Amino acid sequence: MTVQFIVVTQSDDVFRYVGVKRTNIFPKDLRVGLPEIFAKFEVYSIKAASSAEAKKMIFEHASNGFDEVSGAVILLDDTFSDIVVELGRIFFVVKFDRNLGGMSVHNYFNRCLPPISKTFAYFASEFDNEKRRKMFLLPLRNFDADELQDLLKVFLQGVPMKGLPLSINQFYGKMRNRQKPKTIKTNDQSSYYVDDNDHFYSYGPEHHALPETKNPPHGDACAYTSRLRFGKRYDHGKHYNVSNEAGKIAGNFDDCHGTATPIKERKHINMFPNDYMT
Repeated sequence: MTVQFIVVTQSDDVFRYVGVKRTNIFPKDLRVGLPEIFAKFEVYSIKAASSAEAKKMIFEHASNGFDEVSGAVILLDDTFSDIVVELGRIFFVVKFDRNLGGMSVHNYFNRCLPPISKTFAYFASEFDNEKRRKMFLLPLRNFDADELQDLLKVFLQGVPMKGLPLSINQFYGKMRNRQKPKTIKTNDQSSYYVDDNDHFYSYGPEHHALPETKNPPHGDACAYTSRLRFGKRYDHGKHYNVSNEAGKIAGNFDDCHGTATPIKERKHINMFPNDYMT
């Protein structure tokens, strides 16, 4: 599986530099020191004139060899900061200074790429831990909890070069308080994450459905969120069983493109990480 790095800029100089250097924009000692992300990786360079063009080209480039992508990191010229909120739940987006801090392209990237790479390597390691991945993959529109929204904000603002481990450890600590079994008389010994609506979320392990991605009504975001979360690939065939502690569940729930969907009374809802429901 491959990690993609996509550099998105308005600058001719940055575009040419990345286009020529490709994987060598990352110093050799960094690549050797982080084999978990640099064992197999690709680097793309995108030059865009507007945020709309940048977003369109990012989705097009990210589709290259998509079935083989294990991670996707976007290095985004801060000229395009307004699209981070649309990309951040899908990709691992890090903004960089369009003015390069007054440095040459080479010196600027040599300074910023090591902390970016180490931060992504840290997150990838955490995400690949199955118990922790269940927390990261909770449906962002429907799992009602401030701590999940606080973590989401970190990614929707652009991942900081420093400080992500602190945010994630705070998230873990708060989410542990939401983990519990159902207390009514039952043979179910599963552990659930419980949101502020007292809905119980249990992840997998069934594989009996897939999220729809056909356009229309689904767009690029629906397709990508069905496979990527914060820049890491996940098993798109697994979903959460969402239920009440007792009795049946019903109500309005947001689908994968944010439309309120009425759910008729049933034992549980099959809800995918991108909020698609069956």
